[in-house]
Amino acid sequence: LALASWDETLRFEYASSSLCRMLGWTQEEFARLCGSFQQLPWAGEEDVFRRVRSQLEEEGEYSCEFPLRCRDGSELWVLSRGRREGEQVSCVFMDVTESRNALTQLQVEHARNEIALEMSNDVVMEYNYRSDRAVFRIYRAGMPPKMSEIQSFSSQLQAVLDRYVAPQDHELFHSYV
Repeated sequence: LALASWDETLRFEYASSSLCRMLGWTQEEFARLCGSFQQLPWAGEEDVFRRVRSQLEEEGEYSCEFPLRCRDGSELWVLSRGRREGEQVSCVFMDVTESRNALTQLQVEHARNEIALEMSNDVVMEYNYRSDRAVFRIYRAGMPPKMSEIQSFSSQLQAVLDRYVAPQDHELFHSYV
């Protein structure tokens, strides 16, 4: 949590001990080194301050993610939200490094799986039992996948089996569904 003045640099009037700890500083060090939002130790995104200021001017509040440099030199991804109330801006800073890293890892895994599927000759089915909707992606090596979607999948299961699944695999398919 932090409070800033509504001025040119968004000067910090208060920074909570948890915000300072998150960055690896004492409150005194934070006050000396980061007197304003503009002076935060940005890690590669210099336009963040302009975006925050612009959102505050236009909407009276802001929300953005950005990397900050910690005292030990490491990088920390922060989600910050704030609201202008008269001549003060209330700010909340949340460490989202772990969730951001997990999302990046999922995106890499997804890309890797897509590459493997694109080089295969397979049919992949995704079924949502709540909506009873199935999506089939038909892969042929080196070609974009063809998509086929079936609503009310359970009532059309036999037609799906006949179209997409080899007869010797019908029983196995039923057991999976």
